[in-house]
Amino acid sequence: MHKLAIILALVLYLNQKPIFIETPLELCSNALHLQARWIFILATTCLLWQMDLRLRQLHFLPVRAHLAVETGVSLMLMELSGNVIWCSMDSNVSLVIHLLCNFLFMPAASVWRELLETLCCWLSTMVLSIVALNRVLLAAHFDHHLTRIVPFLHTFWLGFRGFLTLNPVQQRNLIRIIQMQRQRRRQTMASAVGGNVAIQ
Repeated sequence: MHKLAIILALVLYLNQKPIFIETPLELCSNALHLQARWIFILATTCLLWQMDLRLRQLHFLPVRAHLAVETGVSLMLMELSGNVIWCSMDSNVSLVIHLLCNFLFMPAASVWRELLETLCCWLSTMVLSIVALNRVLLAAHFDHHLTRIVPFLHTFWLGFRGFLTLNPVQQRNLIRIIQMQRQRRRQTMASAVGGNVAIQ
């Protein structure tokens, strides 16, 4: 899929107005634990981002028409994932927890039972969606990018925290030194490029 097509499909899906597949009301509820659904959609988006599903049979179409078709296909896959697969999984989790509560002989009209079912459904669906996202990220080798980003963020945070401990005069001096170093680096690069051009 074209990256722009996936982004457009995600924006359309976040609009929460289904175009291809309606959300089955008998499966999906408005319960709190459905917020895990967005993590599942994120996993679907990452999967589409890495998969090579270019519709080469439609190469004869203009660029904009080809992009529109890929956007429609991406949106349909997202709606299938979020409105059918996720809702079915959510319904099955809720049913299993409800049956477990019946097995434990908990009173049906108890407030504590309702809270327990809601909490267990929320935890179960969150775990399932996080596991799905983790599997997609590992399969797509996003972990290599994360291993580079995390040390950078840690170093940046340490430097930023040290910068905040300085007084205003020291902060201005440090900014001036950094600007001088950047300017000197630009001049060095410009002179190196000029030297290469002169040699050629």
